[in-house]
Amino acid sequence: PKYDLRRGLVMASIGFAFTAPVLHTWYDLVNGFFAPTAAGGQWLATLPIQGKLPHTLALLFCDQMLFTPVVVAAFYIVNGFANAVANLDPRRLTQGFKTLRKAYISTLIANYRLWPAAQIINFLFVPVYLQTLFSNMVGLIWNCYLSLSAYKNSKK
Repeated sequence: PKYDLRRGLVMASIGFAFTAPVLHTWYDLVNGFFAPTAAGGQWLATLPIQGKLPHTLALLFCDQMLFTPVVVAAFYIVNGFANAVANLDPRRLTQGFKTLRKAYISTLIANYRLWPAAQIINFLFVPVYLQTLFSNMVGLIWNCYLSLSAYKNSKK
């Protein structure tokens, strides 16, 4: 298949302008909430099990149950907007919402096949200041899936 330069540029722009700042902010926020002196950290201190595992599971729960559903939806909407701009076609603005309706559940299922394992490694072994970088490395694979899903579902 021929490489679609416009599609590549749209995905790179989304990564640069949306994904990277959102991930960076998210990791700072969620790690800050579960810091030992913060509310989440104080709650974790009351649990009968102590150590890195409860902290990791709390981060994983927040990441996959609160953050992921919102960010997956936002991706399709942002992708629709970026494609409308890239193609200079305002009629494409609604395409993101149409693709979201078609692909949301299957994308969440695919997410739950990849990201929980990746995030356990990330939260358990990767220092906070490198967590965005680790996610971006895993994200290279994930973004291929998202790109295929977004463009396949936008053609239907």
